[in-house]
Amino acid sequence: MRFFSKRKFNQTGIETQKTDTGYIKISSPALTALDLIQFEKRIGGINRVLSILDELSEFLGIEQLEQLLSNGQVQLASAQRLGYLFEHYLQQSEFAEAIFKWIKDKVYYRTPLDTSNANRSQKANNRWKIVPNLEIKKYNDS
Repeated sequence: MRFFSKRKFNQTGIETQKTDTGYIKISSPALTALDLIQFEKRIGGINRVLSILDELSEFLGIEQLEQLLSNGQVQLASAQRLGYLFEHYLQQSEFAEAIFKWIKDKVYYRTPLDTSNANRSQKANNRWKIVPNLEIKKYNDS
């Protein structure tokens, strides 16, 4: 198990969970999804993120995601990449639409899906302006 910490963060997306010994603060599913994208290199790459997002999406709520996006703490490139994955690989159009609604009025630029391979010469022929510079492995065909 690996833990990541941030020095500064907004309380939006932090939930209180009751345990046997008291209460603890944990990351909401929406905040976890965005953190997975942001720290993807440290947890094994986009393919691993995608498999976790697939399971996490059943606990994710639109209102929770919209609230987190509106607080001003979300990195635009992370939101682009998350929306792209929801739309193109997880077929979660309602989450993708909520993210795109937040992005569409902002100035955003091409960003690579795989940030370790930042080849900017490739085209980003999608509304997310994501450069698909990574071959996504099929992780779940069931």
